Amino acid sequence: MEDAWQRVAAKAAEMFLERGYAATSLRVLASALGIRAASLYHHCPGGKPELYERSLTTHLEAYRVGLEGARAGVEFPADVEGMARYLAEHPLVDMQRIFQVDLPALNDEAATERLLHCVHAAVHAPFAAALRAAKAAGHIRDDVDPDIAAAAVVALVGGMAALHPGAELPLAGLSLLLAGTR
Repeated sequence: MEDAWQRVAAKAAEMFLERGYAATSLRVLASALGIRAASLYHHCPGGKPELYERSLTTHLEAYRVGLEGARAGVEFPADVEGMARYLAEHPLVDMQRIFQVDLPALNDEAATERLLHCVHAAVHAPFAAALRAAKAAGHIRDDVDPDIAAAAVVALVGGMAALHPGAELPLAGLSLLLAGTR
């Protein structure tokens, strides 16, 4: 059953991230999976809102693991650069639409809070952890806030990836930002 859920979650997350919550119907999703729409209720009795939350949570956890794997075994600044490459090569699609359109369409504050926490844990937290470790090791200045620096890195990389989709990430801007932390 776990394999079936992983298959459903992967396809649902892909479609929700590509099309958005409102534009992804259970019928179309079920058709893409080769199953009946009613079968989706086996995995998510709460219907589309539950499927959206659970599939994105599953996707974001896998994303966090990939991002942290890109950091493994190297020190600052190579760890942050590796994660930046991962972020650029595996964009989460339109995060602005997720925050401004999809989450309000859920009309569930608790689910929205849980998903925001998952996005933070999957994307921001690994960068902040790398920058905290670099600060503790004396690689960056004491007055640098790792959380703010992490937000700056994520915004910079996300912006560069959006402007140059599919292109190799130019690290000059990132190198400049990281040099400013030293």
